Amino acid sequence: MAQEANTMEQAVARALRDNLDRIKHTNEELTQAVNDVVAACSSSRPTNALPPMLRAQTAAAALSASLDVLSRFIAMALQQGPRSPFEERITQAIGLEAPAPPAVPQRPLPGVPAPQAAATHGAAPARLEPVEPPSYDLEPAPATPSPL
Repeated sequence: MAQEANTMEQAVARALRDNLDRIKHTNEELTQAVNDVVAACSSSRPTNALPPMLRAQTAAAALSASLDVLSRFIAMALQQGPRSPFEERITQAIGLEAPAPPAVPQRPLPGVPAPQAAATHGAAPARLEPVEPPSYDLEPAPATPSPL
Protein backbone atom coordinates (compact mmCIF):
# COMPACT_ATOMS: atom_id res chain seq x y z
CA MET A 1 0.00 0.00 0.00
CA ALA A 2 2.91 2.36 0.77
CA GLN A 3 4.38 1.82 -2.70
CA GLU A 4 1.00 2.59 -4.31
CA ALA A 5 0.68 5.81 -2.30
CA ASN A 6 4.18 6.83 -3.32
CA THR A 7 3.33 6.23 -6.99
CA MET A 8 0.15 8.25 -6.60
CA GLU A 9 2.03 11.12 -4.97
CA GLN A 10 4.52 11.11 -7.83
CA ALA A 11 1.70 11.25 -10.38
CA VAL A 12 0.08 14.17 -8.55
CA ALA A 13 3.40 16.00 -8.35
CA ARG A 14 3.97 15.44 -12.09
CA ALA A 15 0.48 16.77 -12.91
CA LEU A 16 1.13 19.87 -10.80
CA ARG A 17 4.49 20.48 -12.48
CA ASP A 18 2.93 20.05 -15.94
CA ASN A 19 0.19 22.57 -15.19
CA LEU A 20 2.28 25.11 -13.28
CA ASP A 21 3.52 26.90 -16.42
CA ARG A 22 -0.03 27.32 -17.75
CA ILE A 23 -1.21 28.65 -14.41
CA LYS A 24 1.69 31.11 -14.29
CA HIS A 25 0.91 32.27 -17.83
CA THR A 26 -2.78 32.75 -17.00
CA ASN A 27 -1.82 34.67 -13.85
CA GLU A 28 0.42 36.98 -15.90
CA GLU A 29 -2.43 37.56 -18.38
CA LEU A 30 -4.74 38.42 -15.48
CA THR A 31 -2.21 40.85 -13.99
CA GLN A 32 -1.72 42.58 -17.35
CA ALA A 33 -5.47 42.78 -17.95
CA VAL A 34 -6.08 44.31 -14.50
CA ASN A 35 -3.33 46.87 -15.18
CA ASP A 36 -5.03 47.70 -18.49
CA VAL A 37 -8.37 48.14 -16.70
CA VAL A 38 -6.76 50.54 -14.24
CA ALA A 39 -5.21 52.51 -17.11
CA ALA A 40 -8.50 52.56 -19.04
CA CYS A 41 -10.41 53.83 -16.00
CA SER A 42 -8.36 57.03 -16.08
CA SER A 43 -9.65 57.66 -19.61
CA SER A 44 -12.45 60.15 -20.21
CA ARG A 45 -14.43 57.54 -22.16
CA PRO A 46 -15.87 54.75 -20.01
CA THR A 47 -16.17 52.43 -23.01
CA ASN A 48 -12.38 52.21 -23.18
CA ALA A 49 -12.45 50.04 -20.05
CA LEU A 50 -14.73 47.37 -21.50
CA PRO A 51 -12.22 45.30 -23.57
CA PRO A 52 -9.62 45.09 -20.78
CA MET A 53 -12.38 44.36 -18.28
CA LEU A 54 -13.63 41.44 -20.39
CA ARG A 55 -10.07 40.20 -20.80
CA ALA A 56 -9.53 40.38 -17.04
CA GLN A 57 -12.79 38.56 -16.38
CA THR A 58 -11.86 35.81 -18.85
CA ALA A 59 -8.39 35.37 -17.37
CA ALA A 60 -9.80 35.32 -13.83
CA ALA A 61 -12.36 32.67 -14.78
CA ALA A 62 -9.69 30.54 -16.49
CA LEU A 63 -7.38 30.80 -13.50
CA SER A 64 -10.19 29.98 -11.09
CA ALA A 65 -11.27 26.95 -13.13
CA SER A 66 -7.69 25.66 -13.41
CA LEU A 67 -7.11 25.94 -9.69
CA ASP A 68 -10.48 24.34 -8.93
CA VAL A 69 -9.77 21.36 -11.17
CA LEU A 70 -6.29 20.89 -9.74
CA SER A 71 -7.49 21.11 -6.14
CA ARG A 72 -10.24 18.55 -6.80
CA PHE A 73 -7.75 16.30 -8.56
CA ILE A 74 -5.35 16.44 -5.62
CA ALA A 75 -8.10 15.88 -3.08
CA MET A 76 -9.49 12.84 -4.91
CA ALA A 77 -6.11 11.35 -5.81
CA LEU A 78 -4.70 11.54 -2.32
CA GLN A 79 -7.91 10.50 -0.59
CA GLN A 80 -7.36 7.45 1.55
CA GLY A 81 -10.01 4.93 2.30
CA PRO A 82 -12.20 2.39 0.57
CA ARG A 83 -13.35 3.09 -2.93
CA SER A 84 -16.85 2.37 -4.14
CA PRO A 85 -17.44 -0.59 -6.48
CA PHE A 86 -18.49 1.85 -9.19
CA GLU A 87 -15.10 3.56 -9.10
CA GLU A 88 -13.44 0.17 -9.53
CA ARG A 89 -15.62 -0.61 -12.55
CA ILE A 90 -14.99 2.82 -14.06
CA THR A 91 -11.26 2.37 -13.64
CA GLN A 92 -11.45 -1.03 -15.33
CA ALA A 93 -13.61 0.33 -18.15
CA ILE A 94 -11.17 3.14 -18.84
CA GLY A 95 -8.34 0.63 -19.09
CA LEU A 96 -10.12 -1.51 -21.67
CA GLU A 97 -9.47 -0.96 -25.33
CA ALA A 98 -12.32 0.07 -27.58
CA PRO A 99 -13.24 -2.51 -30.21
CA ALA A 100 -11.80 -1.83 -33.64
CA PRO A 101 -14.24 -0.56 -36.27
CA PRO A 102 -15.21 -3.09 -38.96
CA ALA A 103 -12.85 -3.22 -41.90
CA VAL A 104 -13.94 -1.51 -45.12
CA PRO A 105 -13.12 -3.28 -48.40
CA GLN A 106 -10.12 -1.77 -50.14
CA ARG A 107 -11.44 -2.04 -53.70
CA PRO A 108 -14.57 -0.04 -54.56
CA LEU A 109 -17.25 -1.62 -56.69
CA PRO A 110 -16.87 -0.95 -60.44
CA GLY A 111 -18.76 2.14 -61.54
CA VAL A 112 -19.55 3.28 -57.98
CA PRO A 113 -17.66 6.23 -56.43
CA ALA A 114 -15.58 5.34 -53.35
CA PRO A 115 -17.79 6.94 -50.64
CA GLN A 116 -20.89 5.19 -51.98
CA ALA A 117 -19.04 1.90 -52.28
CA ALA A 118 -18.23 1.94 -48.57
CA ALA A 119 -21.83 2.76 -47.72
CA THR A 120 -23.23 -0.13 -49.79
CA HIS A 121 -21.40 -2.73 -47.70
CA GLY A 122 -22.72 -1.43 -44.38
CA ALA A 123 -26.21 -1.61 -42.98
CA ALA A 124 -28.95 0.16 -44.87
CA PRO A 125 -29.68 3.62 -43.46
CA ALA A 126 -32.86 3.94 -41.48
CA ARG A 127 -35.72 5.49 -43.38
CA LEU A 128 -36.99 8.66 -41.82
CA GLU A 129 -40.68 9.35 -41.98
CA PRO A 130 -41.87 12.96 -42.15
CA VAL A 131 -43.44 14.24 -38.97
CA GLU A 132 -46.31 16.67 -39.00
CA PRO A 133 -45.74 19.65 -36.74
CA PRO A 134 -48.31 19.99 -33.97
CA SER A 135 -51.04 22.52 -34.58
CA TYR A 136 -51.76 24.91 -31.80
CA ASP A 137 -55.23 26.37 -31.43
CA LEU A 138 -54.73 30.06 -30.80
CA GLU A 139 -58.42 30.72 -30.26
CA PRO A 140 -59.39 31.29 -26.61
CA ALA A 141 -61.46 28.55 -25.02
CA PRO A 142 -65.15 29.40 -24.69
CA ALA A 143 -66.12 30.62 -21.26
CA THR A 144 -68.20 28.19 -19.27
CA PRO A 145 -71.04 29.65 -17.23
CA SER A 146 -70.61 29.31 -13.50
CA PRO A 147 -73.33 27.35 -11.66
CA LEU A 148 -75.39 29.44 -9.28
